[in-house]
Amino acid sequence: METTRRIFWLVIGAAALLLAVVLASAHLVTDWWWFAELGHTGVFVRLLVWPWAVRVLGALVFTLILYGNLRITQAALAQAMFRFQGQVPVFLTWRVMRRVLLGASIVLGLLASEAIAQNWPVVARFWYRVPFGIADPLFGRDVGFYIFVLPFYRLVHGSVAGVLFLATLLVLAVYLLARAVEW
Repeated sequence: METTRRIFWLVIGAAALLLAVVLASAHLVTDWWWFAELGHTGVFVRLLVWPWAVRVLGALVFTLILYGNLRITQAALAQAMFRFQGQVPVFLTWRVMRRVLLGASIVLGLLASEAIAQNWPVVARFWYRVPFGIADPLFGRDVGFYIFVLPFYRLVHGSVAGVLFLATLLVLAVYLLARAVEW
């Protein structure tokens, strides 16, 4: 009886998963067929790859920034764990604490990378930039700089500034928790 019930739910689950895959891939398959009919499958692949590549690279960079800043607070965390020694759960060792810091950094890095992933066309235009051959009369730079390079610099500057602000808030929270900083 238990085996037939398990098989029944496995079949229902597999059917639901198959239905979800078919419904989710219908738009993707029709787009693929349309781009293939036009002979531009490379464009279709780039439209899929660019957002994810920017998202993964941004998540990696932002995670490293956040984790590096949180690792610097290790002495303050040790002070906080010593101060709250009786209230800290037994399972919360340094090994677990590093994993918690890494997990929090990964989650926050993924969330922060979403903002830069939405602007993947700016990154793609920077990557495939070409000079216009016309110089700006005021600064003498090629006009392509203002079209391709400057928006990318602004995106990187804003994103890194936002992540550094988040890292500052996290580090401040750790130091306040450890009472390393007093108001």
